[in-house]
Amino acid sequence: MRFLIGFLLLITAFAGANDAVVTGIGGRWNFMDGEHSQVQMVREKVQITIGDGELYRVVADFVFRNRGPRTVVTMGFPESGGGDIDSLHLRHKTAFKNFQSWVDNRNVRLWRAPAHTTENTYEAFWIKKVGFAAHQTRRVRVSYQAPLGVAVGGPKAASYVFTGKNWLGEVEESVLIVDFLRRGTFAASDDLARDESVRKARRGNHFVYRWNHWQASTTFDFNFMKTVPGWLQISAWNMDLNINNGPKTSKTQGADFLPAALLRDGTTLISLRKMAEILSVHERMTLGTPEKYLIWNRRSNALNLNSESHSFGFLTGRKTMQLDEKQSIVLPMAPLKLTSRNAGQSETYVPLRPLLKVLGADAKVDAKGRALRIMWPVYTAKK
Repeated sequence: MRFLIGFLLLITAFAGANDAVVTGIGGRWNFMDGEHSQVQMVREKVQITIGDGELYRVVADFVFRNRGPRTVVTMGFPESGGGDIDSLHLRHKTAFKNFQSWVDNRNVRLWRAPAHTTENTYEAFWIKKVGFAAHQTRRVRVSYQAPLGVAVGGPKAASYVFTGKNWLGEVEESVLIVDFLRRGTFAASDDLARDESVRKARRGNHFVYRWNHWQASTTFDFNFMKTVPGWLQISAWNMDLNINNGPKTSKTQGADFLPAALLRDGTTLISLRKMAEILSVHERMTLGTPEKYLIWNRRSNALNLNSESHSFGFLTGRKTMQLDEKQSIVLPMAPLKLTSRNAGQSETYVPLRPLLKVLGADAKVDAKGRALRIMWPVYTAKK
């Protein structure tokens, strides 16, 4: 039941709706019959490798120590999933690929037992019996591949659920390693921002997470989306890890999404669509919906951003901004139009600071956290 609760929390956080598919989520070994009073899970090391393709690989090593007399333990390694899936099919057919397990370097056979299943979730356990001599230490390994979690218009994810609180005492050490090998530029997050017990380290695209002396119950979800170099997030968007594998390029080939803002050659650019949305909120939609703030002129092919007090005109490729159709302001770089591989998604980016200067606002960029914050003066409705 502990595993199921943690799994349901992960599904809620990742899916949020029935347009997500998450299958083949693994986790820590469970003692299958209540609480074990003498076998301790001493430590574990979980290595997740995310390469090209739609599968990620997990290799997990566990150390168990019997603190009492001779005993035989029934262990179950969990498998679960949820979202827009055929749960009845997955109840009986695994989503894992090449699932294997070893005890003290000896390959062992397991049987798969279906467990709790609903209309859009499933759970099963890979079960084996492990004998322990008095005070014996045994080493158990699991290896498998699993499909990346996917959500329409959202991130992909590699997941692992830490459970196993029904072993004796605490887990002395848990180490989780993520090697991200996919090619391209990615916005990513690990969903551990609120976990004060974890210690993190990163070298390039090698991520290490470490817990010590804990009850070992948390959900790990490494989310990522392919994007363009220099991406920035605004407000509550959750991605805070920038990953760049391969040569730096401004091309959007293969990008899953386009960000709200960019850093390009020292210039902060913002999507006109996002700027219209921000202006509409700041001005309490006095002009109407965000669509009223951004108008495309079919005849001139210009994009006009409107506020209560000003209008800003832009043409792709021209390093000027037309202010109130009267004044031409030179821009540090020309507006940039980008298109992603998602059908229908294209954005036009313009230099942000010339806009904010006219509007009496300012911006702060946190390049490390990939965050952009716009600071506005107190809004007063125009009479």
